[in-house]
Amino acid sequence: MNISFKREEVLNGVQKISSILPQKSGAAFLRTIWIKAQDSKIQFLATDSNIEIICNYEGQIKEPGLIGIQGKIFADLLKKLSSGDVNIQLKDQKVIIKQNNNKYTIPSVEKSWFQELNNFPEENKKIWSGDVIKEAIDRVYFCIADDESMESMTCLSLKKGNKDGEIEFCGLNGPKMALYKIYNDDIYDIIPDDGILINKKIVNELKKILTEEDIEINLNNNRLFIRTIDKKEMYSFPLSSYEFPKYHDFLNKYKDQLNSILTLNKQSLIESLDRLFLFNTNTKSTVFKLSEKEIILSAYGSEIGEAEEVLECEYHGNLNQIVLMTKDVIEMLEHFNSSLIKFGFSGTLEPFKIEGEDDPNYVIYAMPVEIEEESYYTEE
Repeated sequence: MNISFKREEVLNGVQKISSILPQKSGAAFLRTIWIKAQDSKIQFLATDSNIEIICNYEGQIKEPGLIGIQGKIFADLLKKLSSGDVNIQLKDQKVIIKQNNNKYTIPSVEKSWFQELNNFPEENKKIWSGDVIKEAIDRVYFCIADDESMESMTCLSLKKGNKDGEIEFCGLNGPKMALYKIYNDDIYDIIPDDGILINKKIVNELKKILTEEDIEINLNNNRLFIRTIDKKEMYSFPLSSYEFPKYHDFLNKYKDQLNSILTLNKQSLIESLDRLFLFNTNTKSTVFKLSEKEIILSAYGSEIGEAEEVLECEYHGNLNQIVLMTKDVIEMLEHFNSSLIKFGFSGTLEPFKIEGEDDPNYVIYAMPVEIEEESYYTEE
């Protein structure tokens, strides 16, 4: 092989490829960046056995071929080189990298270890806005579980909604669930009827690569494919085979039960809860005492003392008091764009929901806290 390319044109792709490679553990071929030159195209390829990345660039190909090179050292070297032409040759099982009068020699990886990666499926490919996907992920990500033993709850769920063109992004970890809906007829058509699940580790990689730019997207062979519009970068991710909880059964069960409605200013509530959290040395929770025009928030710490704040609100319902996890409520509220937030309660030990007037396609469900009032307020 003997090729040349512009360092600044390939640097970004090589850095992205390097980010998925294991640095120390794992088989040597999983720590390898493969360089393939043929048909006037230079490809950089790598996989960690799950994620696959292929980057395509133009360059000068004096002699086509395939080489494998230690991924981290190559990416780090490329990052430190100057802008301009870089030449790569393979001689005597060694990769020789040249720029101007500078030369670097790195051992090559055995070619027999190379395995062909999945190509982007052209049939039925769709175009989707990267910032739309990124926002949808951000809205539900905090409800995706980290504990791998929770299986499907460690995944982001994408499935068809009840309306044509409606796509539901859902994160569910047991005590919390976030549901965000968007509308796109083209993407709706390629999502299977039972939906798809994307493991949180894969979601983390998606968050790194998604920008505001449009992308090409497709599904095939139980994999998710994403490609930049200029076709220079292609990513392939495995989909999870777990079965996601049937959350629509839950939604239907409580649809008519969340009748105690509390409406108040989001920012005022966040600021109050943030102060009350200073007193959460015991239960990490806040008591909400509800009445028609004001809500009294109180917290207690056995060694700190007590705190109480009063906020204006609108409330109608039969529930007089409920206890919620302070930090959890703050986190949930921060995902809304609305200035006014509406809580729907069904009981002191039943799920509640949060909605916003300027977030019509977004809802969060969570569980209150069970605490004896006597033990909550009495110092030992």
